[in-house]
Amino acid sequence: MGFEFVSGALFDGRADDDKLTLVTITGDKAIAFAAIEDLIAERLAQYASSNNKASDMVNQARLLKFLAGDDDRDYLIHRINDEGGDPAEIEDV
Repeated sequence: MGFEFVSGALFDGRADDDKLTLVTITGDKAIAFAAIEDLIAERLAQYASSNNKASDMVNQARLLKFLAGDDDRDYLIHRINDEGGDPAEIEDV
């Protein structure tokens, strides 16, 4: 099944479609939610790429990690590295 996203491929095609959570809203219409690991990785990448190391980005990643509880650790580390972030930024969460 193909997915359509308003801005193109989700996370520039680096996200695993199998990790999406589909929520049916009516009939054959559903909303696809990105995996929490992808959201964490994206926040850490924004933090790593900012010149002033915007602490709100890393704080959002830490909060997402905390809220996620159980996550796919291998996928999370892979996605953080893939996005150019540093997994150590959330190790203490």
